[in-house]
Amino acid sequence: MHAIYQLRSSRYLQIRTHACVLMVLLSFVVPARPAQREIENLLRPEYEKKVLILRHFYADSKLRFDKDGKLLGDARRGYSTSDSMVYIDNLSIDKHGALSLKGRRILNIFDDKTGRFSNIGTKEGIQISVELDSTWQDASQVRVLLDRVFATDIRQTTEEIPKFLQCWQYGNAERKEDGRWHCPSRKKDVPIARIADSEPKYTMTDGRRVFYVLGGGVTAPIKVLSPAPRYADLAKKMGIQGATLLDVIINERGEASVIDILRPLGGGLDDKAIETLETWQFKPATYNGEPVAVHVNIETKFALY
Repeated sequence: MHAIYQLRSSRYLQIRTHACVLMVLLSFVVPARPAQREIENLLRPEYEKKVLILRHFYADSKLRFDKDGKLLGDARRGYSTSDSMVYIDNLSIDKHGALSLKGRRILNIFDDKTGRFSNIGTKEGIQISVELDSTWQDASQVRVLLDRVFATDIRQTTEEIPKFLQCWQYGNAERKEDGRWHCPSRKKDVPIARIADSEPKYTMTDGRRVFYVLGGGVTAPIKVLSPAPRYADLAKKMGIQGATLLDVIINERGEASVIDILRPLGGGLDDKAIETLETWQFKPATYNGEPVAVHVNIETKFALY
């Protein structure tokens, strides 16, 4: 009889212990308060099925921000034409009281017909979580927070976009008489005319002469090391192909530096081309037997075989 009592007592303690554990676990699952549901319902029409611009071009598929709009943890920095825009499929407030936005990446690809970048939707998923203050009762407070994470216009991210891409991304390109698009993204140096055909043509750039390889005794630089650029991952997945045309100065040491984009491609490929080109090495151009800096145009092609 004593053994039966002990067994029943032991079972009672086990059931009670399990019930306590279950109550503790359930205490962590806090349903959204009515105010949170109201905020969620107000924000959905404003952000769902919309294209948003990340103020900082983070390339990771999962991003977390605190209630001040600051990134939590580390994230890879991406490019303005491949990692700036996201399409939001769903907005909700999760069980922990954080705002969750789920969507897909969008690529910006240059359209030669319009002279502007076009948005190309992808299947590359992105999940953005933003912590909310538990005391907030109004959707306007959340909007202020989201304005620190997202921009409504690409021009609001000027500090993140390379100078030579800004004009193109702002849609300020102008078509030339020959049909090509021209984007005056920076002040151009005016070429100094030859005194005679035998004289070289050059510009004054940063207080020094930079020649054109147009005769007049200036020899062209010769490539010594020229690795091919790597494809941007998402552009490769989407099958983006084409070429970017760069305006480059090759200095007296045979080092290349890009000063402008003459024809962009987009999808992060212009950035990849520039990063790689700046590692190229040349045998310098010469004038009167001496190494000189020269202007050259270099086209970099991206093709999938």
